Amino acid sequence: MLGGDIMQNSVGIIGYGAWGKAFGNVLQNSGKDIIFWDRKVHGTHIMDSINGCEYIVLSVPTQGIADVLENNPSFLAKEQKIIILSKGIEEKTLLLPHQIIKQSRGNDIAIGIVSGPNFADEIFKHLPARSTIATENKAISEFLLSLNSYIKWDYSDDLIGVGLCGAIKNVIAIGCGIIYGAYQSYNMQVAFIMNAIDELKKIINACGGCQETVYTAAGIGDIILTATTMRSRNYSFGIKIGAKSLEIQEDMTIEGIKTSYALKKLISLHKIKCDALTTIIQIIESNEFNMEDIKNLCL
Repeated sequence: MLGGDIMQNSVGIIGYGAWGKAFGNVLQNSGKDIIFWDRKVHGTHIMDSINGCEYIVLSVPTQGIADVLENNPSFLAKEQKIIILSKGIEEKTLLLPHQIIKQSRGNDIAIGIVSGPNFADEIFKHLPARSTIATENKAISEFLLSLNSYIKWDYSDDLIGVGLCGAIKNVIAIGCGIIYGAYQSYNMQVAFIMNAIDELKKIINACGGCQETVYTAAGIGDIILTATTMRSRNYSFGIKIGAKSLEIQEDMTIEGIKTSYALKKLISLHKIKCDALTTIIQIIESNEFNMEDIKNLCL
């Protein structure tokens, strides 16, 4: 017992979609007992049993984190340690997931982020993978590093950089899809990715992170996975735009769409020159482009 009613080494998972379930499987295979909460199953209020867990894994969509915290004011005590799987930028506030939590619960709460190129079904199969742990908390890093041998972990203390990489890679993936849909060119995709990485570094730097974070699994690793395979919803969505086959209101749950709206505001707020990403955002908003615009993304 840590303090109050917090049980040592217990794990609660908030949000039980594909990635939440896959990470739960990682925990179970490392001998951890888990309790899960999912709004579709349990309603808006988190059970007392999860409120008593030492570790909380947060795997809800970024745009819904504030609602979870608001609907459950007793959730997340100072003794609890938070591991964030969510990726994105809150459109209303431009906050990253860990910043939403700190704004609501205070800066003293212990937070870690797990982010990297991980398809949930492959994690379930225990296939080798690589991912990044971002935290300033020793207990969280030791807990995650102890889990299993089929995930190789990078370590970072740059929560801002890792959070931005995890969010913006979805916009980059849509951009790569647009290029492929328009030109079926792999050379152009790689040229765009390199330009987008240069712009991502500027964004991270402007927001107070470390631009070298782009070279971790959470950065270039996740970009490679998300921006080059048809299994990526964001990439597939971009192909439809580039091929001019996207129907109105189709696939509006794609993560990169809401992130692109927030990213546009973030770029404007910090007055960052990001020609490639800005062009992609404009195309996502309008579903219109000319072929020369696509070529210019790659120059």
